[in-house]
Amino acid sequence: MNANSPMKDQATQLLTQLTQGQAGDPTELSAMMYEELRSLARQMMATERQNHTLQPTALVHEAFLRLINAQSLDINSEDHFFMLAARVMRRILIDHAR
Repeated sequence: MNANSPMKDQATQLLTQLTQGQAGDPTELSAMMYEELRSLARQMMATERQNHTLQPTALVHEAFLRLINAQSLDINSEDHFFMLAARVMRRILIDHAR
């Protein structure tokens, strides 16, 4: 998303609403960010072994579920969300490797 786009502002607003327990639609949010999350997951999976049983789509879905279900998560911006998403994806990959 463009750094100053109205879509980015809307995504940040939805993230804030979700993390503060206010009415927010995770479906709308996931649709807005899905491709960027998939790109991030593909980048992370590129460094994994060739026959890895976890697919980028599954990694995205698991990370997104963990993020929207987290208690008292304070997300300040879309960039902050993607930083947290990358961290959660790394943890999922580590757990999967164990």
